[in-house]
Amino acid sequence: MTPRVAFALVVGPGERTIALDTLNRIRFYYPQADIWVRDDCTHDGAYDAVAEWALSDARAFVARNAQPAGFWNLPHTLAALFLDIANAQPRYDLVIKLDTDAVLMGDGLTAHFQTLFERFGPGAIGSYETDPDGTPRNFSFLARKMQRDFWPLGVGKKPAYLRLGRAFYWRWHQAALRHGYRGGEHVQGGLYALSGETLQALKSNGFLDAIPAQCRFFLCQEDALMSLGVKSLGHALIHANQPPNPGILWTMHPGPLTVPVAHLRELGVQALHPCKNNPIGWAYRDAFAITPSPAAPTPSALLAR
Repeated sequence: MTPRVAFALVVGPGERTIALDTLNRIRFYYPQADIWVRDDCTHDGAYDAVAEWALSDARAFVARNAQPAGFWNLPHTLAALFLDIANAQPRYDLVIKLDTDAVLMGDGLTAHFQTLFERFGPGAIGSYETDPDGTPRNFSFLARKMQRDFWPLGVGKKPAYLRLGRAFYWRWHQAALRHGYRGGEHVQGGLYALSGETLQALKSNGFLDAIPAQCRFFLCQEDALMSLGVKSLGHALIHANQPPNPGILWTMHPGPLTVPVAHLRELGVQALHPCKNNPIGWAYRDAFAITPSPAAPTPSALLAR
């Protein structure tokens, strides 16, 4: 049976053009997938453009925050989007969350992710153990943030904020520890996949509903919080770059990207991040364009090395 797949995308201010490019790529490479978008109450034309794009696509669903949440409250916006997807019927087998500055370059993601879920069980798949260049990922910075959130009395990330009690995610952290969780570990948020079973469990155990609208604790990175939720279930964090395609993702934080286009082609990369709304980002997008545009920037010598 063909798995039921959803893509999840949050759109913020200044992201109109890259959001439309990313949406076009999703639909080109994954014509049978549903697309769920949540706009952060933008007023720069992003919402109108995305809503207009969705009018011609019966498998695209667009919602909007009532008020702008902003980057630091992204966990709440994403949780609302995940709840919309979790409540849809029939249920999804696979949900791929990606940022607007992620670039899709092929149609092999869904089959690869399904293979890994069959091998390792439910959970989240992304850049996890190492960055795509082989550098081991270090989670100690986030682990230190978490320790500050667990003091019974402390300050929030805003100087005027006095926090009484531990951060909301304390009880899920305790559950995650029982399943071998290491503080701060996560799959990188530029693009990752959740199994449908994991998404339903995050809904059922109250984790998604518990994420507050104002994320005033120190650990406010959505990928770290969602990965913590996954581990609290006893589900797996799974490194994407392994057989059958050990080069499928090139997702890193922070940028900018400097990897040559030829090397990405050689590896068989299917998704690239971050490709910001700037000349370098558009040079990568044009190098892997669905239909090359004469108006797009010419890839620089850097990208061609």
